[in-house]
Amino acid sequence: MGKLTEEEKASRALARRRKEALYFEDLRRQDQQKRRGWEENGTFLSWEEYEAGKPCRGCGLPLKDGLGELPFPAYRTEEQHAEFAAAEAEFQSRHPDCESRGWDAPGARTLHCHKCGPPVPMSPLSPETRQRVVEILSTALKRDPSELDSWELTLTCDHTIERSADPSYSFSSCSVEPCDECQEYRGVVTAIRLPPDSARHRRETQRLTSEIEIARADLERVQKRAAAAGRKLARLENELLELGPEPCDSSR
Repeated sequence: MGKLTEEEKASRALARRRKEALYFEDLRRQDQQKRRGWEENGTFLSWEEYEAGKPCRGCGLPLKDGLGELPFPAYRTEEQHAEFAAAEAEFQSRHPDCESRGWDAPGARTLHCHKCGPPVPMSPLSPETRQRVVEILSTALKRDPSELDSWELTLTCDHTIERSADPSYSFSSCSVEPCDECQEYRGVVTAIRLPPDSARHRRETQRLTSEIEIARADLERVQKRAAAAGRKLARLENELLELGPEPCDSSR
């Protein structure tokens, strides 16, 4: 068998990326379906139920087992390593087809499955904490577009979208992004970081195009109002002409 050409190598690499993108796209779809099912079936625990010691509604095992958390792996004793290995093996025997590692609730050791049951509910935030979180997030999201990189992403549906991201971030075949045309989350097959000058030019072009469309719509509305006012004026003038001069008083 002869050596592959560069085109053949590129084609095979693209096929691998597409396969990976489809895999992660399917994982996203499965996760969304599971969450919808949990919501419909009332599988999620409330914070009050979790605090009261209600078991996981996915497997029925306790979320709060009173055993306390194991130390980080680097600080575990041989007995604790053996305990965790036994718990992991027991977990895998209960979930052989889930392809998932176990997770445990804070302060507990019982392992639960990411796919079979929802996570521990978040503790309620005080109004002050909630407001602080909103302020932090709103500040973090207000980024100067010139500080961000623009990416051209080709999705599994073959549609191309553009996304902005922090320069430290890069898209890969395990990334899943919403497709503007399909209105579905799709896996990213290829990702091309656009040159900074080109990115800024595109953003400015998009901004100006958007503003032109808004201005054109405003002009059309004004023109329609002006045309309607002109028709009203013409109608009133015609009515005035038809009314004619004031008739003479014959009684005088």
